[in-house]
Amino acid sequence: MRWRVALVVLCGCGRLSFDARDRDGGAGDADDAGAAANCNAIGTLRDSFDGPLDIDRWGGSYQDLGTALLNPPGEVQLTAASNAPSQYAGLVSYRYYDVRGERFVVEVLGNGSNGEINGVQLRRNTLTLSVTQQNATMLAAMRTPTFMTIGTMPYSAALHKFWAISEKDGTVYWETSSDGVTFTAFAQQPVPFDLSRVRADVFSGSEVNVAAPVPFRIGSVGLANAPTRVACGSQTLVDDFNDLGTLDQLWINTFTQSCCTLSINNAALQVNTDGSNGYTTVRSTYGYDMRGRDVHVELSKAAADPTIGQALIVKRDTNNQLALVLTGTTFNTLETVNGTQTSHTTGALTGERFFRISESAGSYTTDVSVDRQIWRTLRTAATWFGFEDVTVDLEVGNYGGPVAPDTAAWNDFNVP
Repeated sequence: MRWRVALVVLCGCGRLSFDARDRDGGAGDADDAGAAANCNAIGTLRDSFDGPLDIDRWGGSYQDLGTALLNPPGEVQLTAASNAPSQYAGLVSYRYYDVRGERFVVEVLGNGSNGEINGVQLRRNTLTLSVTQQNATMLAAMRTPTFMTIGTMPYSAALHKFWAISEKDGTVYWETSSDGVTFTAFAQQPVPFDLSRVRADVFSGSEVNVAAPVPFRIGSVGLANAPTRVACGSQTLVDDFNDLGTLDQLWINTFTQSCCTLSINNAALQVNTDGSNGYTTVRSTYGYDMRGRDVHVELSKAAADPTIGQALIVKRDTNNQLALVLTGTTFNTLETVNGTQTSHTTGALTGERFFRISESAGSYTTDVSVDRQIWRTLRTAATWFGFEDVTVDLEVGNYGGPVAPDTAAWNDFNVP
């Protein structure tokens, strides 16, 4: 966000009996004991592609040179580049999901057999599980990080309309189905890496010259034989920032531009800037349900330069987000509505270092506090996006031109 202020095991497994674990949660349920383990399942990722491509779901998507990613009504089409090997187009989830005890399913409407590689995969950085089809062969594989074929079988468009990867009791299954109800595993393998935080990826490309690539047509994701899932309650995201290890667990989406570095100092998450333009964003791995809930954090050290902003952000997608920003001695509640940003400015009082954003009955509130006991309300207004599945950002940024090197620090995110 840039704020604008005035300033190999081949398996003849047959039919696989698969009952997804109960992962229901959400508003009213996520406060229950153990709820953090029963939500953010990959079953929350569901799309029939009836409207424009949802950038909230698919914010990680990509197109290499010469490839195509199209979204006609009711489907997504991914097309490899003509006579250009090693070029891919991919539909990639914005958030990370938990696959344990779950099945990730993609409905395939059509594909080519001219050398294109069409695939579905789950990935955690460079570690992947994939189902791919090239010409008349389907292949189950994993990269851990060495690429390994787990199983193959002849491909049939009629019999293999649904492609899936599932996990049950410590085993991964590579599956297909003709109807989206009964799935047959054609390979299986013990779980090779942590599946609690993975992104979903559907792709098409080639490693050979393909003169006339045929689109890989996807009809739906996550709708076949899968219970509806919900995001974890936002109160389950708690971090005292005592070590950087949590960045690889709770905040995988963190990114830092060349201006800045992240470190742990005095049990706080410290952002150092060299004074050049740029920003650091610490972003939650999962989406969270904030309905009837809040998120809060301490800005334990504010930047000295008044043009450097420090923000707590609740984000539906790039075009719809809510930020509480401190720049110098001014708080701004920034509303980004369908890409248009509006600022509501309030002067900061001495010692106000705790930020809070909450939602209740279709309205949001931004508050600040000196002691986390008594809160001063800055703004309350109607929400314009759903708070049932949002990411949370902590951002430090400088967009006012070169300044002196500076430091800001966050502490105690959602710590009671």
